[in-house]
Amino acid sequence: DNIFVVSDENDNAAGYVICAADKKRFLKEMRRHYIPKAFKAHPFVGFTALAYISGVLRHGKGNFAHLHIDITSSYQHMGAGTALLDALRDHLNESGIDTVYVNTITRTDSAYPFYLKYGFSEYGNIGFGFYTLGIPTDRT
Repeated sequence: DNIFVVSDENDNAAGYVICAADKKRFLKEMRRHYIPKAFKAHPFVGFTALAYISGVLRHGKGNFAHLHIDITSSYQHMGAGTALLDALRDHLNESGIDTVYVNTITRTDSAYPFYLKYGFSEYGNIGFGFYTLGIPTDRT
């Protein structure tokens, strides 16, 4: 329900956006499965996962969703990311979700300027160089 894909001329996936619209389940699954595995992989990865959860809890207001977006390099700067976020926001708004959030690694992360240009606002620094950005789902 919460995934949108953009395809290339050969109908191969060139990008996607996916989100967890059930925030309670998302946080529960992160705590139960992802964070323990992250700590086993490397302590820094575990700490960044905890910082991420902290940011979602601290900055997420109302009925919100978290998103992840990935566009192949050959389709970046062509409008694919904007189209995917437009579709996701419309879908989430119709589903009663107020805000969608994303976390970036640093302000120098290559995606950071894209989020700001699109209209995301910085909600705060969650530590370890991570920033929470958010935008209302209502595009009117």
